[in-house]
Amino acid sequence: LFGTATRSAGLLAAIWPTTAMLLGAMVRWPHLASPVGWATVVIGLPLDNVLHGGLPADAVLQASADLVGIVTGYLLFSRLEMADRSLRHPMSVLYLVTIVVTASAAAGLVGIVAAPLLFDRDPISTWSVWMATELLNYIAVLPVVLAFPTASWRWLIDRRRRPRFAGFDPPRIIPIVALVASCIGGLLVGGPGAVAFPVPALLWCAVTYTLFTTAVLTLLFGAWTMTAISLGQFVVMLHHESQ
Repeated sequence: LFGTATRSAGLLAAIWPTTAMLLGAMVRWPHLASPVGWATVVIGLPLDNVLHGGLPADAVLQASADLVGIVTGYLLFSRLEMADRSLRHPMSVLYLVTIVVTASAAAGLVGIVAAPLLFDRDPISTWSVWMATELLNYIAVLPVVLAFPTASWRWLIDRRRRPRFAGFDPPRIIPIVALVASCIGGLLVGGPGAVAFPVPALLWCAVTYTLFTTAVLTLLFGAWTMTAISLGQFVVMLHHESQ
């Protein structure tokens, strides 16, 4: 629902976390990749589009691209050990990038077929845009799902039993404060280089917090960047008029 709400007329959604969350859930918790689970995905993906007023044929085409990407990613992740699926080793990141690039490219192949029907655009350019959009969403969302701590609910219950502010370390909040401040500073400065303003603070967070917390902060940073670009706050390309 959130992803569909960010979709403009004739364009892909600005933020589309659906495929990454589905792929991550099935990889992180394999029991979800059951016949019932896959059937739910096949029915749910086009149904959302139809409920938002989309044509059934268009909904099936877009859902087919999503499904191809999810299936491709799942088959590749299935060949990895569970430790790599949950990003516990340095090489796990390389595996993650390789898999999501392949899955995004596979989804883009369906976009080549869907391009003339959905967007009336050149198939090759549609493939590149489709692949880039899928890749961006996979990179932003998938690490959060894969690194999600299995005992998080038990940890949350245990936290409620502790005294308020127990174990609270104020200096550990400084990297997050620096990240928020640098994001605001980037908006104030503007220009194509403003996107890089929060990167040092993001690296600071990476060496301070756990993998899951860093993945969440990276997701928020990615969502903030995509939203700022879609609203015209950042200029990411400079167009030069021909002389």
